Amino acid sequence: MMTEVLSKPQVDAAAEFFGNRILMFERLMRVINKSGAVVPFVLQPAQRDLYPKLTGWDIILKARQLGFSTLIEADFLLDAIMIPNLRVGVFVQNQEAIPKFMGIFHNDVGNGLYDFLPEYIDIAGAKIRFRPDLTLANVTTLGFDNGSIINVMTSGGERLGRGQAIHRALFTEMAFWDSNTAETIMAAVIGAMPPRDTKLVLESTAFGQQGPYYKTWNQARAGNSPFTPHFYSWDWAPEYRVTPGSGVLSPVMEAMPPTIDEQEVIERLHLDHEQLLYRRSIELKLKEKRPQEFPESADEAFLATGLSIF
Repeated sequence: MMTEVLSKPQVDAAAEFFGNRILMFERLMRVINKSGAVVPFVLQPAQRDLYPKLTGWDIILKARQLGFSTLIEADFLLDAIMIPNLRVGVFVQNQEAIPKFMGIFHNDVGNGLYDFLPEYIDIAGAKIRFRPDLTLANVTTLGFDNGSIINVMTSGGERLGRGQAIHRALFTEMAFWDSNTAETIMAAVIGAMPPRDTKLVLESTAFGQQGPYYKTWNQARAGNSPFTPHFYSWDWAPEYRVTPGSGVLSPVMEAMPPTIDEQEVIERLHLDHEQLLYRRSIELKLKEKRPQEFPESADEAFLATGLSIF
């Protein structure tokens, strides 16, 4: 970032602004919401709850579509802009996922997080150049003129060069990776990270009781790991609800009183009636796969057989 000479009040205002990452998300960033509209990146409840709890090395077990990948990518992008020569790696399950996750950062349409950033920002009357120029932009690599690089690659890590440091890494949907590949790439990434000032996030829905993700989750829960565990159930999403009379459920199912099992969940998760109806709708659609895709506890998430719904 480049700027004019700042006065003491401007320096203080800049320090306050750049020290508040959630404020930066909401004032500087834009995202495409589920309706296709461009909106400020105002954190959703699960995102807002998680961010201050991140410790640097974190493992996240969650229900589907809570927005954690976007949150972590946004955080890593701001780090890459503000810290010169930072190397970021986002590791995805397969080749088909690469355009999706690079597209969160930048894409040809121009609706990625980087694309919506302002070139200059005004802080207490000071005009500060914020968005760096791109030196490289393709489906796997984003390079900035401050020397920082973002790579999106498969869990095979084919673009992970030996001898290159990695300062930020996100492993997304890690539970679905091949076990041998996951162990190899995790060891390589950890080995490439400097001893301080790094961030490593493993996030996934569950996929059965096997594999490095499951093992790492259990170690973290037991306190035998450098990773901090975070679990988020489906009810964190404000949109996961069904309005009575909407036709999603039959009138009979809408009027049915809670079962003993449902009453326990209502009390534990503090569900309202529309959330209960949503739970009934996904139970009908997913049956035994509901605990994996829309878990209500960390233990239940891993009880499914580990077969993909896709």
